[in-house]
Amino acid sequence: MLRKLICLLVLMPFISTYAVDSASHRKQKTKQCVKKSRPRLAKKCLNLGFNQHIPTYRIATIDEDEKKIATEDETVWRVSDSTFSKTANWKSGESIILSPNKGATYRLTNKERKEFIIAYVCQSPSEEGAVRANFIEYHRDPMILLTDGSQWTTDTTPELLKWTKGSDSILQGVNTSWLGAPNILINVSKGNHILVWRKA
Repeated sequence: MLRKLICLLVLMPFISTYAVDSASHRKQKTKQCVKKSRPRLAKKCLNLGFNQHIPTYRIATIDEDEKKIATEDETVWRVSDSTFSKTANWKSGESIILSPNKGATYRLTNKERKEFIIAYVCQSPSEEGAVRANFIEYHRDPMILLTDGSQWTTDTTPELLKWTKGSDSILQGVNTSWLGAPNILINVSKGNHILVWRKA
């Protein structure tokens, strides 16, 4: 018993030093993990509204019989039967935000009411209201210059190759996914969209 006590007294300083060093190492490792996680979190947040351009379109009319919504640029959307009831309290002049859904359908979110519906384009914008691709660089550093003066870049080159500059009607929206660029350009004429970053 006396021998065990003597051994314990001799080893005590070493045990204390090891415990302190271990705790210090764990604390330092935790700080490093937090530092490493922050850039990744910040990058994901870009698609949740930070540094994100949010274009809107004003509602012009709502056709309850045909379940259609027209915006001020004269684009007409056919709303899905399952979500049209949400438009009961929507009014002309309220703003909607476009975002991707499945296939050729999109989410139209009422900015004021925080409600969304599912719809697809059944009529392109009017000649006067349409925004078109004024210039497209398809290959090195792909870029799209629209007739409203905005400039966009993308890495979705295969879809961009289907676009025709000067004639295709383009709508602007947001990407609500954490993946990819924060915005979308919808080519109404070609029936597709691409993920984009706004340059100017």
